[in-house]
Amino acid sequence: MKNQFFTKLIVAAAVVSISTQVKAANILLNSSFESEVQNGLGNHFPVTVTDWTQNVPATQFNLVVTDGSTVANGIDSSHSGTQYLDLVGVNGWAQQSVTLAMASSVSFGSYFSRRDGTNSGGRVDIYDSTNTALIFSSPTVIATSEEEWILSESTQTFVAGTYIFRVDLDDFSNADSAFFDVQAVPEPSALGLLGLGGVAALGLRRRRA
Repeated sequence: MKNQFFTKLIVAAAVVSISTQVKAANILLNSSFESEVQNGLGNHFPVTVTDWTQNVPATQFNLVVTDGSTVANGIDSSHSGTQYLDLVGVNGWAQQSVTLAMASSVSFGSYFSRRDGTNSGGRVDIYDSTNTALIFSSPTVIATSEEEWILSESTQTFVAGTYIFRVDLDDFSNADSAFFDVQAVPEPSALGLLGLGGVAALGLRRRRA
């Protein structure tokens, strides 16, 4: 009876340890471009988007406020929240740094749409901490309707370190709901604990036989 109790305890501890390691979380700041809050529906510019660095003048990035009704020149509804990022007149990007404390499986990407009847979209690029070496990219997507958000997403394994998350937008395109969802790789100790539980359970079954 005691053996059975300890076997269950070991297996339960291993499962809890691994489950705490693999819980995914979006670690981007202001990922849906809800800050700074703009007053009134429609386009607002010039803007400097909170927590993001932009490579083009603030006059070419807009924050669009929607309520599901008609918005001039673009999609009527944000993908999440009430605001989305809009770019016109040039290709451009907005970026921020992210840091991983351990090796992790990461799903990253963003949603894209178009404006002014021009088929356009974008992708997400991941650079190293010096912002010089391209590490990963999500697929380039193109929106062909003003009434759709298109997902660009990729899942990769990252080593611990600091990275640059960059949303690359085509001219006449929008972005919303960016994400860098971190799912930590289970540590060897956790996997070993689960294996120990399995061995203990196997030994118990053999003794019963």
